[in-house]
Amino acid sequence: MPDIEEMKNKAEETVQDAQGQTQQQGDAAKDKASSAMNSVKGKMDANGDGKFDADDVKKMGEDAVNKVKGLFKKD
Repeated sequence: MPDIEEMKNKAEETVQDAQGQTQQQGDAAKDKASSAMNSVKGKMDANGDGKFDADDVKKMGEDAVNKVKGLFKKD
């Protein structure tokens, strides 16, 4: 019959390994999400100043209004 202490130690090691793997996967997912968010913010930088802020939202709104106006403009 296996030693109970040995079985307990193996179980604890297994739990610790699983926790380590879960932590690594969580960190990788967090890094990936952060990278994706930075990419989106870069694409939304409408005025090219290197950051996404209220000025960018204002410019995007103005561009949308002008585009709609252009659709209804008669030649």
